Amino acid sequence: MYVTLVLRKISRKNREALKSASRVAPPATKVPGFKAYYVIDLGGDKYASITFFKDKKGADTWAALAKKFVQQKRLAKFFDELPEEIPGVVGKIVYGLPK
Repeated sequence: MYVTLVLRKISRKNREALKSASRVAPPATKVPGFKAYYVIDLGGDKYASITFFKDKKGADTWAALAKKFVQQKRLAKFFDELPEEIPGVVGKIVYGLPK
């Protein structure tokens, strides 16, 4: 499984405008290999989105579609800084389980 983590800073004044504009976003569910998508409010106008795909090809396809959508709809103006994108392979690590 492959995951892409994106960190963004979005001020309160831009949050509602961005929500309205992004409602027409291409759905990640249409990308082959899509598994799940989550948004986490980190506080202080910071957010993380995590998208899971079966493989890197699906994640790369989604990243290209999302970037194109942001450019076409001119949504970058709603972000307070450039996003930080962190791609990677999902592994299974278990700590501290009782024996």
